[in-house]
Amino acid sequence: MGKAPLGDEGGHLRQNVVTGRWALVAPGREGRPVDGGPSEPRPSIPDRHPDCPFCPGNEEQLWGILAETPGAGGEPWGTRVVPNRFPAITTMDSERAPLSLLPTALDLPVIAGVGRPAVGRHEVIVESPRHDRDLSGMSTAEIEGLIHVYRERFRVHRSEHGGAIVLFRNRGRPAGASLHHPHTQLVAMETVPPRFRTRARRAADWYARHGSCLMCDLPGAEPGWEERVIHDEGDLLAFVPWAPEASLEVWILPRRHVPEFGDISAEEVSELGRTLRRVLTALSREDPDHSYNMIIHSASADSEEGHANHWFARIVPRSSRIAGFELATGVHIVPTLPESDASRLRMNLAALDAGMEG
Repeated sequence: MGKAPLGDEGGHLRQNVVTGRWALVAPGREGRPVDGGPSEPRPSIPDRHPDCPFCPGNEEQLWGILAETPGAGGEPWGTRVVPNRFPAITTMDSERAPLSLLPTALDLPVIAGVGRPAVGRHEVIVESPRHDRDLSGMSTAEIEGLIHVYRERFRVHRSEHGGAIVLFRNRGRPAGASLHHPHTQLVAMETVPPRFRTRARRAADWYARHGSCLMCDLPGAEPGWEERVIHDEGDLLAFVPWAPEASLEVWILPRRHVPEFGDISAEEVSELGRTLRRVLTALSREDPDHSYNMIIHSASADSEEGHANHWFARIVPRSSRIAGFELATGVHIVPTLPESDASRLRMNLAALDAGMEG
């Protein structure tokens, strides 16, 4: 690969054209000293845990079962959707609440003490009956089945809620996971958060100026695109963004212009399952015990700028903590070059394709 964009491997600022957020790419910090030795390996995890509410046989710890898919190989079920027992928002059981927009930092007027109820739904998608069955260890068919459940739950909540649908996965304690059992969460809100609105505004502005979708145009809009692509087959692209918020961050982008995740085709469900498995396996070769957040970004159901939006998936490893600089500035320090990260991940994928998983 050629020289990194900007021709400078020292610290430099980059802006993410999709989110508007800035990153301070500082590869010189990767080798900084850190107190303590290597982290302890994660203890072996059993396939069933007597105290886990998501394991078969512990249904009395659940608040109900909303949906379930058939099991295979003697398992009682495949995936299971349950209400979150400790929801972040108030469950809405009455008629639909009016849609509201949460102000962004630049919205006026500035008013102190603003607040409002957080209503909607918060549920958990239990990905497998096995306590130890992480995504990177699932078969392609299992992950495809899970993506199908993601799409169906998105569709259910799109018909019931007018705000944002946030589908995310926390893997590992540094990423916010409180239980080992592999699961994904979905929060359907009757509000549209500021980051949703910012992305929608930027997409609408690009569309107004260029007559095309910002995400569709990324390959020609961002510097060094070819250096940062790690997967370029089928219906999806996987790449390291120009201005990530973490080292080894990966975005998965559909080639077809689809604003809402709930509208993806059966073929795209299958392709996302295959691509996601490849990307997570490549990341696990960097750190078998890696923690990350995975997020499905989609246009909100009632977005006026929905035509300009384009769904995508984002995987953000949590190898470093958000510290004082990030809290003070909102700018994330990334201690590796995105171009170098992409090169490492391509090498991992090539090794996997050559049968060198060991």
